[in-house]
Amino acid sequence: MGRATVASMLSRLNPSRLTGPIFIKELRVSSRRFRNYLTRLLYLALLTFFAALAWNQAMRSVRHLGAGTATYSMPQVGQAIVVTIAWFQFIVLQLVAVVAASTSISDEIYHQTIHSLLTTPITSLQIVLGKLASRLVHLVLLLAATLPLLAVIRVFGGVPWEFVLASTCITLTACLFAGTVSLFYSVLFRRAYVVILLTLGTGLVLYLLLPLAIALMLYSAGAGPDSPELFAYANPPMAMSATTYNLLWGGHRYGRGLSFTWWVHCLIMLGASLGLLVPCVALVRRACRRAGTGEDRAHEPAPQVAPLVVPPAGAARDGEAQTPARPAPPAPPGEAELARLGVRRVSNSPVLWRELHGRLVQGGWGTRILLIVFVALLGLLYVSIACAESRAFSHAELQVAFIEGYVLIGLVAVGVLAATGISSEKESRSLPILLCTPLESWQIVWAKAVGVIRRSMIGWSFLMVHAALFVLGGVLHPILLVFLFLMIGGYTFFLTGTGLYFSATFKKTTTAVIFNLLVGVTIWGVVPLTSMLMEVDRLPEAINVTNPFIEAGILTVGSGGPSHEGRYRGFENCRYDWSMSYWNAPRVPADGTLARVVACGGGYAVVSLGLLLAAAGRLRRNLF
Repeated sequence: MGRATVASMLSRLNPSRLTGPIFIKELRVSSRRFRNYLTRLLYLALLTFFAALAWNQAMRSVRHLGAGTATYSMPQVGQAIVVTIAWFQFIVLQLVAVVAASTSISDEIYHQTIHSLLTTPITSLQIVLGKLASRLVHLVLLLAATLPLLAVIRVFGGVPWEFVLASTCITLTACLFAGTVSLFYSVLFRRAYVVILLTLGTGLVLYLLLPLAIALMLYSAGAGPDSPELFAYANPPMAMSATTYNLLWGGHRYGRGLSFTWWVHCLIMLGASLGLLVPCVALVRRACRRAGTGEDRAHEPAPQVAPLVVPPAGAARDGEAQTPARPAPPAPPGEAELARLGVRRVSNSPVLWRELHGRLVQGGWGTRILLIVFVALLGLLYVSIACAESRAFSHAELQVAFIEGYVLIGLVAVGVLAATGISSEKESRSLPILLCTPLESWQIVWAKAVGVIRRSMIGWSFLMVHAALFVLGGVLHPILLVFLFLMIGGYTFFLTGTGLYFSATFKKTTTAVIFNLLVGVTIWGVVPLTSMLMEVDRLPEAINVTNPFIEAGILTVGSGGPSHEGRYRGFENCRYDWSMSYWNAPRVPADGTLARVVACGGGYAVVSLGLLLAAAGRLRRNLF
């Protein structure tokens, strides 16, 4: 009897009871998926590439030294490579965690397996923990793949094991929190791209906007914290920065006051993840039940059919069949009646009509509330900066930071919306029905492109409103609005073309979104970063013109001047440094800048047109 009791207690302490069979099932399925092996290959390839760039840059700094001095400088080389690897895996693994957990619950709904899952004795806790743990296993494998490389680099010296351990734990807890947030949104929203966007937006608010607003408010009130590292205990990017600072500067304190303790930060982030799992467990059963039974669908009343009018018995003569009298068909409703009922007539292409008359903001009340919260935090940030320094927005650096941030928001919005145009029709099984209509493939793709451009105006509105406000305030020149409008058009056309092409190629919306965002990251992020790591004196002008972030920065600085009193300068006095040499460089006037912006936008539009034609050609392939 005692042995049975002990065995029962030990079985209850088994960790597999928390995850249940969901974890085992997910591991067996994921081990047979080709995309997981492809993800590992791409991760290691990118890691090797950036490590090689860091090695090249570090060796350039010691190559001109003598043999003895270069030998003593090898610890700095090892530190540079280790820091590059640590930051690479810190950023990339969080993105992988967000994408991997975005389909945790919605994937069961799309595959229509939620009904059978609800009939099993599996608890909500096992569903949540099983889904989350199965996604994090692959992250642990990716993180473990870098440990041998870090161990080899320690031969150069200068890298203590404490930094390797601290960076690994900070990365793991940050990935756990990012995956938990993505899982939470996956319970509330069915679309994977919506979950990805909301998770990235939450990270932007928690890690950047909210700490910056709080710090500025405390600074303006004269009650700022004596130790800036206090913010790092609940902020993974700041925690990683503090750990890197302690490594590079020999263990000095991060800022002033108390030194940063990395394991306290890990415990705080672990507690935040566990606290967020509580509402996930509470909501998952209800969300699954509503999705399985269709309770979340609007119930439409059944159409009322007029009863048959049958004459009474004996009313007809003998020998004559009694034919029920049917009422005359009702007259078609007029335009006034249709308007009263809220019925709108479809004109021209039905797909184009739907795209033009749909909602600008997709989603329910949750999306609108999050958008309102984001706008409120932005307003709080503006007020905090203005209170901290009255003329802060007159500085070129701050204007460039805001405009480039809004450019990033607009590009992400366009990239995600374009990649969901056709793949969402595939997932809902409505594309085969649409292809049975007399509509041509190019008409469908064109209508989808128009819809993407229309809905992307919400993402670009932040940029245009910011620029318009400071143009009216006399900080920026009005010509900047023209330049930004033309710049937005070119990049919107390009991402629309790439997104619809990937959307027509892949069956899953998540895959199309990832590939479309990777195109932008590669062209506008990896290429300039590679040039910077290779210590190129200055980037070619073609890269500066075709990169949205560099282009936006050049246009902002040239339209405002050093003091950003651009409104009171003439049009002919606006000069733009497209070579970015900063010293003794010829500045391009506004007309030459206009020609460059138009040429860049036209080139992107031509490429987009070719991609749209290719998407129309692939529209009728791989439907199922």
